[in-house]
Amino acid sequence: MEASTFLQGYLAVLQETFEGAQQEWSWYLDQDKNAGLLATLSGLSAEQASRPTPLGPSVIAHTEHVRFHLSATTAALRGETMALDWAGSWAVQQLDDRGWRELRGQLHDGYLELHQLAQDRVNWDADEAGGVVAGLTHVAYHLGVIRQLIKFL
Repeated sequence: MEASTFLQGYLAVLQETFEGAQQEWSWYLDQDKNAGLLATLSGLSAEQASRPTPLGPSVIAHTEHVRFHLSATTAALRGETMALDWAGSWAVQQLDDRGWRELRGQLHDGYLELHQLAQDRVNWDADEAGGVVAGLTHVAYHLGVIRQLIKFL
């Protein structure tokens, strides 16, 4: 398989994860643009997303953790190192309306940056390829958790 074929598949699943299904069928989400992470989060107020849940961290905490993870992934693709305070990435549990909008905006920007970096990359080593696939899996996991947490809100 050519690297470009793999990359096209990766980018399609990345887009579905963040933006929802883009065609009449889907890779793994409901066939609905609102099933992606960005639309799922935009349907919540700051008050709702800040609520503690029976399962632990708030939706805001999961969102901040995903944003942090995207930053780490994009930094690695740029050849940069970043301090990885995974425990600290869960520290933000509550935000006001402005903070919630900003966090969702940062998440959106991180997604767009990752998409562009992956799309522009010509040569991949095994660590980079594994890293972006693992990162996508990580985001998909948190999307599933967030969608379940919403049932408690």
